[in-house]
This record gives sequence, structure tokens and C-alpha cells, in this order.
Amino acid sequence: MHEPNHSRIALPDEAATAAFAVRLARTLRPGLVIYLRGNLGAGKTTLVRALLQALGFAGRVKSPTYTLVERYEAGGLHLRHFDLYRFRDAEEWESSGFRDEFDGCNICLVEWPEQATGLLPPADVSLTFEILQDGREVLLHAYTDAGQQCLNALPPDIPRLAAVAALRIRRDRHQLGAYLAGAGLHRASRWNRNNPSATTCSPSRIRNVW
Repeated sequence: MHEPNHSRIALPDEAATAAFAVRLARTLRPGLVIYLRGNLGAGKTTLVRALLQALGFAGRVKSPTYTLVERYEAGGLHLRHFDLYRFRDAEEWESSGFRDEFDGCNICLVEWPEQATGLLPPADVSLTFEILQDGREVLLHAYTDAGQQCLNALPPDIPRLAAVAALRIRRDRHQLGAYLAGAGLHRASRWNRNNPSATTCSPSRIRNVW
């Protein structure tokens, strides 16, 4: 794709972010590179946490501010959460093996990607968070065919935000699953299990961009 395709989604509160994460989780495929942009406190880590919970991850989701990367397995997917806010040394990129994490299988969620310009592979999708007086807004850009497929799988809007949010994903995952089933949806982890191709690493997704 030569021109990025984009859309905007309103996120009036943290609960709305969690509801959006449920939908986004269903669109993920191995090998996606997703940039997360926005000021401090804009909601980037909140989205990653909600995304992992939507995939069925029940453990603690830590901010990788000091470790730079945290690794997870959830919903049959391998995810890497990078926070490059404190990243300064290009040699560390090589010595820490960060390059190897972008292997066409891992889904890489990268906060502060501008800190590693020239080292990171290009994004399939970028999510840019803006702080508004009445919450947040996220601007979604697709830069590749894989990224466009991801955004195409999202509905044009996020219905029943308040109802989903009231279920409090962290505290009552079972009730959330029951609600989604009643709404004609499915938990992302279950959807991936029923669609083996969603968790298959394709050699064509392995990047050779450095």
C-alpha cells in the first residue's frame, strides 16, 4: 500500500478502551507489527493490557518501561510488548536480540517507535492516541495489506461499549464471554482456536528489512 488507510474511534473512558481491545484482539494475525503512538498517559499501555486480557491472558501485565520488552502467549498467539521510551543505544538493539523478535510469527506492539527509527521494521498498523477533554481518541492507520486486513476486520463502530465495559474484563472473564456469546461474538482466544490459520506463522511474513 502506498497511502495509509485510516479511521478514528472515540474512547471516552478506560472501559471503552477495554471494549475496543476485545474487537481488536479478534483481528490479530501472527507477524503483525503495531506501532502505538501518543503522549505519556494517553492509553497505550492500557490498551495492551486490555488486549491481552481479551485474548485470555490472566497474569499480570507489566509495563516494559525498564525492561523494554515483555513477552506473552495468549489466545494461541505470541505477543511482544515493547516500550522504547528509555531506549537510547542502538547497540543494545542487537545485543539484546530485539531484532530477532520481529520474526514473522510474533505480534509486536511497540510504544514510542520513534525512539528506534532505522532499527524497527515498518508498521503494518499504527494506533495514535490523542487526549481529549472528554476522554481519548485513537487514529488507526494501515500501511500494508496485512494491516488493512486487520482494520477491515473491525466493525465501523464499537457497539454496546458501556455494556461490555460494565462486565469489567479483569474481574469477570466468564461473564464477559457469556455476554459476547449473547451478542453473537466470541472471545478472541476461542476464535483463534477454532481458526488454526489465524495462529500459523507464514514464511512470507518473516521480514528482511534491515
